[in-house]
Amino acid sequence: QINTLVPYMYSENIYPSVFFSKEELDKLSTIQTDLFDYINRMRAEWIVNGKADKDWDSYLKELDTLGYSQWLEIKQAGYDRTAK
Repeated sequence: QINTLVPYMYSENIYPSVFFSKEELDKLSTIQTDLFDYINRMRAEWIVNGKADKDWDSYLKELDTLGYSQWLEIKQAGYDRTAK
């Protein structure tokens, strides 16, 4: 079955190995713990109970409170260094 996908596997579609400094890894680790716990908890809640559109803005606000923007900046910086 994988052979049917091979013609569509282009190198530009493969995410490269990205490396981070120790400081970046420490910060990612700190942020990810609470961030991913929250994301997984909300995902489970929405699967079980459904998601109301009125909750979406508060979800996004909590992601920012937990450091999502900083997490994304670090991830993007690592990718940018690798993709050069």
